[in-house]
Amino acid sequence: MKDPVSPGKDAQSKDEQGRQSADKQPKREPRHARLRKHALVNKGKSGEPKWILRRFCQLLAYTIMLPLFRVKVTGVENIPKGPCLLSPNHISYADGLIVFALTLRYRMPMRVLAKRELWSFAPLGWVLDSAGVMPISREKADLDTLRMASSAIKAGDSMAIFPEGTRVRNEDMKTDKDRGMGEAFGGAAWLAIRNDVPVIPVAIAGTELIRPEGMKLMRFPRVVVHFGTPLVPDEVVPSSEYKRKDRIAKLTELVMDGLAQALEIARKENAARGRRK
Repeated sequence: MKDPVSPGKDAQSKDEQGRQSADKQPKREPRHARLRKHALVNKGKSGEPKWILRRFCQLLAYTIMLPLFRVKVTGVENIPKGPCLLSPNHISYADGLIVFALTLRYRMPMRVLAKRELWSFAPLGWVLDSAGVMPISREKADLDTLRMASSAIKAGDSMAIFPEGTRVRNEDMKTDKDRGMGEAFGGAAWLAIRNDVPVIPVAIAGTELIRPEGMKLMRFPRVVVHFGTPLVPDEVVPSSEYKRKDRIAKLTELVMDGLAQALEIARKENAARGRRK
């Protein structure tokens, strides 16, 4: 005959079981991790952007941004047919919208990497998710997002990533002051080398005049976008001559050199447009 269990011992046993089950429950993920996953899941099984909303966002940007800033595009012959990496300079919030609008004009399946902080405002985050934009941290090397971006490239999408990582104005520049650019990060080069896709320096001239320093009201200047010469990793930084880390550093340097050359062309063209008014 089994010994009866006293009520006190039974209650203590239930308390221990409750504590053990609580310990086994998974911890809640940090907010930035949930946001990153949400940016790709998009409420669907495929993990792809909602194509209807994505096309609507493209049409909206195309209809508003290109006519509003009278955008002229040069160097279109440098846009490859397959997946590529677009590396634009970044001076204004309008830069990303203009590049996004141009992907519709030239029928480029495009994903864009943007700062993670934009997802802190839920409605904007939903729009960005629908448009296929992916959040990335600017504070450290965000390898998780870069790997997801790499998967998107392998699936056939092109990717736009600002090599400077943030908007750069004159007072923020640490290097390349004469070229009108800031310090570059290696994310674009890492993605290009990992996926063996060309990097296209994309120069945007004119957006720095949308809201000049010291002015509160916005302007709507003419804008020129120039697609520079493609940089194919295996051609400009062959793996037989560089170690992986050195390849990323050298390709980043070449991207910024190409961007400086493209920016000079775009500025000259924009200045010529102004004289022809």
